[in-house]
Amino acid sequence: MNLGRLCRALILLAAIASLAGCVTTHDASDGQFQRQVKRAQECRQLQDRLVGGQPLTPERVDEITEAMSAAGCSTRLSSQ
Repeated sequence: MNLGRLCRALILLAAIASLAGCVTTHDASDGQFQRQVKRAQECRQLQDRLVGGQPLTPERVDEITEAMSAAGCSTRLSSQ
């Protein structure tokens, strides 16, 4: 094998290794995104259960906000 072919083979191997690293990084961030989406859905379900069909008074908003905060969820409720 001549030197030119060897250099091209090494460059190709380096490029493949670099691309494999990108795929791994992408897969990891995709998994984190999926966990965040699942957590947001869980928080939304908790909020729906806490609110129910009852009117949102300032006291209820405080109670719901407190319960969601204790569960590690943020909330945006406003009493009307």
